[in-house]
Amino acid sequence: MKAIEGRWEGDIKIPNQPLPIIVHFTKKDGTISIPVQGLNEFPLTSVKLSKSDLFFDMKIQNQQITFDGKVDQERIAGTFVQKGQAFPFE
Repeated sequence: MKAIEGRWEGDIKIPNQPLPIIVHFTKKDGTISIPVQGLNEFPLTSVKLSKSDLFFDMKIQNQQITFDGKVDQERIAGTFVQKGQAFPFE
């Protein structure tokens, strides 16, 4: 987890308007903030890092939300899935 430890900022590329996100990873877990939606340091359900493959998820209001991506030095990019809809994130 050391490879991703710290604060990451980026966007979920939803149609019409990117959704800014802030993810903070610690040694064993992490939190996500989505300021536009009033979500601040919400705990992630799980964080799994295997080589450069990163998966993290959260459960909010009975919805399972997942992020599946790759770590490439200073960048994490992949797919965000909510309610069966998938959008790229970086």
